[in-house]
This record gives sequence, C-alpha cells and structure tokens, in this order.
Amino acid sequence: MNTIENEFIEELLFCLREFDIIKAQAVLQFLPEMSPSAQCQALDIIQNDSGHQAYMLVDQIASLDVYDTEFVSKRKELLIDKLRDDPERLIRHIHIANNNSKIIFIQIAGELQLQEAVEPLSQLLLKETDNDILLSTIHALGKIGDEKVVNSIADFMYYNDHRLKQSAILALCEIGTNDAYQRLYEARQHGDDDPLLIEALESFSDAHQVAESLSVEPQEISIQSPLKQQLDMLTSMDVEQRQSAMDQLSMMEYTAVPFLIDLLTTNQTDAVINSLTLLGYIGDGSAYAAIASLISQNHENPNIRFTAYDALAKLSPSHPLALTHVEQILNEPIEYVRMAGIYALDHHFDMNTMFPKLKSKIDYGGRKAMQLVAHLIHVQAYRIIMPLLNTDSFIHHVTEYLIQDIDIYIRHQFIQFLEQNNKRYFANKIQNEIKKLTPHHRKTIYVVDDSSSMLKFYAYKLFQLGYQAITFEYPTQVIEAIRDNLPEMIMIDLFMPVLNGIQLARDIRQHIAEPNLKIVLLANQTDISPELKTETYTKLKEAVRHAGINAVLHLPVDDRQINLCLSTLLADENKTVPVPSEPAPTLQLETSAKKSTTIDNHSSDFQALTHALESEYFEIRYQAVKELIDIGKPVISFLLNQLQTTMDDVLLNILKIIGFLGDDTIVPSIESLFTEKKLSDLRIRFAVFDTLFRLGGAPSSSMIVNGIDDSNERVRMAAVSAIERSFSATAYFNGLKSRLDSGGFVAKSITSAIIDMEAENCIQTFLSSDSFIHNAIEYLRQRIYPYTRIRFIGIIKQAGKNYLAQRIERETMCAIAKRHHVIFVVDDSSIMLKYYRKILYSLGYDVMLFESSKEALEAVNESKPDLLMTNLIQKDMNSIQLINELRKRYRPNELPILLLTDQFSYNTSKNTYITDLMSWSRDAGINTVLSKSVTINSLKETLQKYIR
Repeated sequence: MNTIENEFIEELLFCLREFDIIKAQAVLQFLPEMSPSAQCQALDIIQNDSGHQAYMLVDQIASLDVYDTEFVSKRKELLIDKLRDDPERLIRHIHIANNNSKIIFIQIAGELQLQEAVEPLSQLLLKETDNDILLSTIHALGKIGDEKVVNSIADFMYYNDHRLKQSAILALCEIGTNDAYQRLYEARQHGDDDPLLIEALESFSDAHQVAESLSVEPQEISIQSPLKQQLDMLTSMDVEQRQSAMDQLSMMEYTAVPFLIDLLTTNQTDAVINSLTLLGYIGDGSAYAAIASLISQNHENPNIRFTAYDALAKLSPSHPLALTHVEQILNEPIEYVRMAGIYALDHHFDMNTMFPKLKSKIDYGGRKAMQLVAHLIHVQAYRIIMPLLNTDSFIHHVTEYLIQDIDIYIRHQFIQFLEQNNKRYFANKIQNEIKKLTPHHRKTIYVVDDSSSMLKFYAYKLFQLGYQAITFEYPTQVIEAIRDNLPEMIMIDLFMPVLNGIQLARDIRQHIAEPNLKIVLLANQTDISPELKTETYTKLKEAVRHAGINAVLHLPVDDRQINLCLSTLLADENKTVPVPSEPAPTLQLETSAKKSTTIDNHSSDFQALTHALESEYFEIRYQAVKELIDIGKPVISFLLNQLQTTMDDVLLNILKIIGFLGDDTIVPSIESLFTEKKLSDLRIRFAVFDTLFRLGGAPSSSMIVNGIDDSNERVRMAAVSAIERSFSATAYFNGLKSRLDSGGFVAKSITSAIIDMEAENCIQTFLSSDSFIHNAIEYLRQRIYPYTRIRFIGIIKQAGKNYLAQRIERETMCAIAKRHHVIFVVDDSSIMLKYYRKILYSLGYDVMLFESSKEALEAVNESKPDLLMTNLIQKDMNSIQLINELRKRYRPNELPILLLTDQFSYNTSKNTYITDLMSWSRDAGINTVLSKSVTINSLKETLQKYIR
C-alpha cells in the first residue's frame, strides 16, 4: 500500500479505538478510492472490532459503491457476522436502508434463513415497486422456506415481468411443500407453458415418486430446483446436455446471474467459459465486478480471457470505473483475445484512464502501433477512435493501413466515419490511393458465431489470408443464405444459444445437397480436444463425423493452422477479376438542332428557362433545371410565383430547385401550395415534404397531420423527416400521439416511418408512450435493415433507457445475415435513400447509399455492385457523368443501371417526353427506367431480371 492508504488505515483504527463514529463514517467515504488490498484490510479491521461502534457502520458499509469481487465477498461475510445474532437490527436496516443497501440486507436475511424476517419481507412484496428489490425478496423468502408465504410468492407467477415470474417458480421449488406444488400446478392448468414451470412440476413429481417408494412424506424428500439442475448440467461432459443447460439458463435470465457468477471461481474451464458466455448473453451489469476481477487475474487459458472480454463488452450499462487493464490488453499475445479486449475497452471507454495509454502506444510507432490501429478499425471501436482523430500519429497510421488491400466494407465504413467527423482531407487522400489497388476475387467463407468480437476477428483474419468472410451472429438464417448464394466453406462455432454447431451442420447437410461445401467446426471447449482420450471425446468425434463436418479447429489457433486447414480443404488458387476488353462508348449529352432552338444554354431569362421545364424533350428539361440551379438565389422568388402551375412535372422540378437553393423563410409558400391545391399525385406530395425537409423550416401541425396520415409510405417517411428536421415537441406531440394511441394500421405505419427515418427527437419524445413501444417492438421483429434496428436501440440507450433497450434487444432478436447481392443507390434526397434501403433490404439485397454521384463512382472503383440505381437530377448534376464513366468500363450486362425519375409515372400516357427519355436511356446504356412510384412487386421483378 502507498502512504495515503497507510494513513487511511491508521485513521480508521484510531477512530474505532476512540469510539469516534462520526469521524469513522467520514473516513469510510474515501474507501472506494483505495486499492482492493486497502479496502479488504479496512473491512477486516471493522469485522475484528468487538465494540458497539462497528454496528453503527453497517449501513454505510452496505451502501459503498465498490465492485471488486473480493471486497463484495468480504463485505457480505462482515455483515452476516455482525447481524447474525441481532435479527432486530437486520430487520430495521431492511426498513430504512436505501435501495442498493436494502437488497444486500434482504440477501443476508435469506442466507441466514431468518424466520423473524418472513413478516417484513412479506410486507415488501405487497408495497414495493422496485423490481430488483422484489426479486431479492422472493429469492430470500424461498431460502427461508416458510410455507406461509406460498400464496404471496405464487401471485408473481402471473406478472408480466419475466424475471419476477421465474424467481417465483424457483422460490416455490425451494419451499417444496404440497401447497407450493398446488400453486405451480394451477399456473400450468391456466395454460402457462413456461419451460421452467414445466420442469419444476417434473421435479415435484419425481420427489413424490421417491417418497412413495420410501414410505415417507413428500416434503421430506429434497426437491432439486430447475436452476440447480441446469447449473449441474453446465459442467457435464456431454455436449448435448451442456447445450440444453445453456438454453434453459439463458431463458432464466437475471434469476441465474448470481449462480453463474459463483461458477466463475470454479477450476473447471468449460464451466467458467459457459458461465461467462451466459452472463454476456443475459447482459446484466451486476456481473461486471466479477468478470472484471476474473480479467485482472490474467487467466492462463486464452479462451477464458477471450470469453471474459467478450462478455464484458455485452454488459450494459457502461461502468464509469471501466477497465483498468489497458496494458494487459495491449500486451495480450493471442490476437483474437486482444481484439476482444479492445472491443470491451471501447464499450466501457473512459477518457481519463484509457486515452493516455492508447495514445502513447500509437505515438511510439512501429509494428505494434499499426497493429493496434488495425484492430481499432476492424472492431469499429469508435468511442476510442474519436479522440484519437485529433492526433497526427493515429491519422498517419490509419492512412497507411487503409491504402492496403483490406476488406472494402471496413474501409468504406471508416472513410464515412472520417467524413462525418470533418476529416475529409484524409478521407479523400485514402480514396485517391485505393484507386491504384487491383481488386481480387476472393473465395467466400461463411462464419457463424454468437460472439460479435469473434466474428470481427474472423472477418479480419480471413481477409488477411485471402478470403472474404460473411458473418452471421445468429445461426437461424444461414441455411436460407446458403440457398441464395453458395459459399466455398462454412465455419461454425460449437456452442451457441438455441442451436449448437453440430446441430447446425447436421441441418445444413440435410437441406443443402452440395457435397463440395466444406464445414469447419470451431471449438474452444476442452471436451472436444483430441488430447482427452475419453469416451466423451469418442462420442463427440462420432457426432462430428455424422454431421458431415470436414474438420475441427481448436482455439487458440495461429495463422499457420488456419491457413493450413483452409488451403487443404479449398485447393484452388484465387483468380483475379477479368477486366472488360472493350469499354462501352461515352454518351455525350448534346441537343439536336430541333431541340436547341427551344433554349439558349447561357440565357438568364427566367421565363424562358421555366418554359423549358415544360418541354416534351428530356434533355431540354434536364438542362433547364441545371441552368436554374446554377443561377442560384435570384431565381427563387420567380419560381415561387410559378408554384400554381397545373403541370405536375414542372411543379416537381420547381420544388426540387427550391429545395436546393432556398431557406426556411420559404416554408409558408410551400405550405400554401399543399393547402390550396388538391395534391392527388403522390409524387408531388412527397416532393413537398422533401422540400420542407431540405429547407429546415417548421411545418404547421395540420400540415404534419396530413403527411403522417398519407396512404403512401414514402410520403409518410418524408413527413416524419420534415418533423425531425425542425422538431418541436409542443407543436407535434398531441397530433402524433393521438394517432399512435389509436392503434391499427395508422399507428403501425407512423411508428415504422419514425424508426426507418432514424428520427431521434421523435423517438426520444415517444419513449414514454406504451403504444409507440408496442408498435416498435412488433416492427423490429420483422426483416428490416439491421443497422436501423441497431440505431433505434442506440437512441434509446442515449436517452438513459437501458432497461427498455435491453428488453427490445431481447424481444426483437433475429438473424442478421449479410446479403450477397449488393445494390448501390444514388439519390440527392436522404429521405428517398432511406426508403430504398428499407424496400431493397426487405427484398433480400444488401444496400449502399450515396447522396452524390462522385461518392458512388469512388465506391464502384473499390468494388463493383451487382446493380446500380441512380436518380437523374441531382444537385451536383453528375448523374450523366456517372453513367458515362461506368459505361466506359462496364457493359450493361456487366453492371446493370436503373434510372430513377419522378418525371415518369405509370399513370402517364405515352407522350413525346417519355419516348424521348426512353430513347436517350437506351443510347446511354441504361438498362431500364423506373418511376419512383414503382410498386414493390414491379421493382422486385425488375431486379430479378438483372440480378441472377
């Protein structure tokens, strides 16, 4: 201990000797700032003190915010020692303590099986509203085992809260009387098919059978609770039994947490790994101290170290104390463990304690600095990266790394991150360098693992070894993904919730008749290790063979072992992508003599330009829009006077130009258009809200009501965007909430629009609305764009609603499979981009969005998509250049291009303008023209025609 800690201990000893309780309480305030050894020594001093003053410190000791495992254990021992013979004092503390301390005293009453506590604990069940206190109370009453509380506990089996329900079932099992059995049986008769309830009844039935054979009363037979049974099975040498135990314990959730924490101290490697996996899956922050303590021991088994970091990253909320083991992580010799540690650091990032060490490592330079930068990028540790963006050494290493041949998706995501954080110079520099890289075809490997940390490692490592990894965190959609696009290999983790690796491999072989598909099993459990020449290993080896698994990789593995396994199973060499031998001709946008008479390209005559918007020729309209945008602000007032035009196509272009050039002072004029003109054309209704969004002004509440009630989805999405851009809770709350509360299609459609548009202000405002949350959960259970779900949950966490976020994560958990056909979409409207993202993802495609043609062209240089959809008229006016550049390199059958326009409606008769547009499109090498109002079925049929 250091000097300060020695003085702290001496001061505490002095206070106890002098019976100075007030000063002792003042000294104890500093205990959380001491080292773990000093904290435990202080507890020993208080426990060994036989005077009355130690009892006066009990409540303060219970309320101390210290998370070290040894301290928590010693504190519990001290409190039990001081309160064992003084039940009245313990009961008094249960009544007067604050919530955190109250839970500790309730737990001690249960540990001591204190009969005197039955009555006050029963009263808590009636009046307490805090769920954590209720959980502790039910658990304690179960330990005490008094049959008088059976009815009070049984009532909680009918609560909506899953944790309370399961705690009640387990408590009734521990009480074990006939009355407890009767209440469990009644719940089952009411149609409750909870697996834990069914298992509890089976346990009672077994006890009665044993009692009959021994001619004794049933209550004399010990009833082993389902929780105890599953914990015992967790250490079983049988893989199937262990998988079943993990599934059951994961469903018990928070009820199982204290028991899983206890298992972390066992010397059975598999039990520790499985306990850590389950603690991470459950995500209860109360496990933080125990996991952090295990990490501090730097366990010799790398798989335990990895699983500890992986579990810590999943815990919520982040802890202000965070990880203090930065050096330990950075010096970790096993790469996948190190990446998991960095991922955990990012989740619990603390600027003051971690940043200096990370910056020092990167400033030092060399191979280790570059390696650290690579890991930060690949695990997407953006909390850590954000402050590092201001350091020259980090930017230098990032630039050097990203211009290498790395995963294009990782590079693209990071470049977007740079641009969003005003590092455009470096983003452009990287973009320029990567154009020099030669793309290579990579064999595809699917990786299935329930650990996101491990998936990031595999994606990183397999790319280094020359393969493209597509990762799945949930196994349930892998078979569907294989049917869509057959990979060369699948790598599957052995232990995953619900479905283990052997079961998944067996299902794949049953449903996919492809003998050349290779399957590799990934195992970090000792019972599948060939070093164990046991009956269990022999049985497991046979199960692996029958499942059609080609090879088993035992973690930890090095690059040589992975490469040897993969190269043995996949013998063919990688091949480069063939380059088109004859580039397509460049399209020149030129007007014919007939057309050029309509408009002078350099005219500043607003009237002539506006008249050109009515032209029956596509190219003249296009150039007129360009001219008016180039003129800028002076044209706005003139265009506002033209809003009453009866020509819908002209109005669409005027609204687009105003949206590009105007400001929020124009909003009333746009609103008047909506109220005065019957807008039967959904294209114009959308354009009105899209223009309001671009202008950033606040639409009226009546205007918004019209928008959110619209029958067309993209109009509703545009209305939500307009609200979000100029959000005012007082102006919009009542109108929106009344529609959310009305239920049905209206409420569901508004909720989905708010989520799809990532409308943060709207979401945070309606988090207190039960109807919004209900509809949100229903929507998120569907097949929606995965990052939309992630963003929604992130907004909830930012609002401090961590419990709600965890609930939504659990209730909307689904397989997020990476799609195998990629579509690039280019549109200057962020609203339309999000609309396309939603629709295309629902049709089974991966989507990348671009607000400018320049960004899209740079992305195509990195990786050619399967199809590109582009809007015609954009602010930067580069759509024509984009099409020209693409057709220089790719023929229409090599890269299909779909042109999107609102100037083309299926309700429009075949006039000269449409004929001219279609002719121009054919000359340009565009495969087809689509209206933005195209139906989903028509869009699906078109895409299937060009993407095979």
